[in-house]
Amino acid sequence: MSSDIIPAALSGFIIKAGFSKKGRLYTREHHNIMQCILFERPSSLIYPTYFIMPLYIPCSTRYLTYGRRISEITNGRNSKQIDVDRLINALQKEVLPFFERIAAPQLLMEYLLTARDVQRYFFCPPVRIAMLKAYTALYLHDRSLFSRMAAETGQLIPADRCSSEAVARRMHAELEVLKAQARLSDAELAAFFAPIIETTRRVVRTGH
Repeated sequence: MSSDIIPAALSGFIIKAGFSKKGRLYTREHHNIMQCILFERPSSLIYPTYFIMPLYIPCSTRYLTYGRRISEITNGRNSKQIDVDRLINALQKEVLPFFERIAAPQLLMEYLLTARDVQRYFFCPPVRIAMLKAYTALYLHDRSLFSRMAAETGQLIPADRCSSEAVARRMHAELEVLKAQARLSDAELAAFFAPIIETTRRVVRTGH
């Protein structure tokens, strides 16, 4: 994937912030959370996008669920050429501070439980946010919190109008797997998450 749409000054700024570059994707890992900045170009316009992928959530492909296009949180605009100064300013004032705010699973959990602006930064259905809470609570070995988050997720799945019946069934099955893991010891739970983290890390970096 060509990355020549990204000006050198902008790329240098992102790399200096600790990100690694592959094509149009920049990644930075903190405490098993991968922070990502991606330059999408589905048409003639370029869409700078940020998202996170918690490595403890299994996946088979890279997804942008927990993120948003940068223009949507800054009242900016997408264009055929990147406005370097404007985008660096947006990264400094919005994206990078947000990444620091959720830079570890415990911080992410606190944000999800207390922030009033979750869907401002994570442009996804409430059921996906609830599932993120459930995974994060279980990864933190907080079984009491996981039980509450699993119940919240179970209630939201039938009400989610964004998902087909097949997707809803998969989410229910996924939730049942997590409930079973919650009965394991801490050591067994850590062993459950270890291969997921390695696989998801590879998916983030390679796309598959």
